[in-house]
Amino acid sequence: MLGNEKKTNFVSIKLKKYLYSNTMNVVRRIVDLYADGFRQMTIGRTLWMIIIIKLVIIFAVLKCFFFPDFIATHAEEGQESDFVAGQVLGK
Repeated sequence: MLGNEKKTNFVSIKLKKYLYSNTMNVVRRIVDLYADGFRQMTIGRTLWMIIIIKLVIIFAVLKCFFFPDFIATHAEEGQESDFVAGQVLGK
């Protein structure tokens, strides 16, 4: 009985190592694919810069001016969770 448990444990360890190595291999291949694609880009770099600039404008600038911290202005300090629960439940 003891020998069978060792065999099962050994197979389990081998299977875990195999799955881990295959998973890491797939992840490594995906990263290499994207890295190689970005390395060989010409016009795409300019387009990515435009996208990054637009995202900075959207998330940094517009958030500051058009999305004030509603909870901080309407809830008492330490009671934010109660305020949100009241708003969600309609109390």
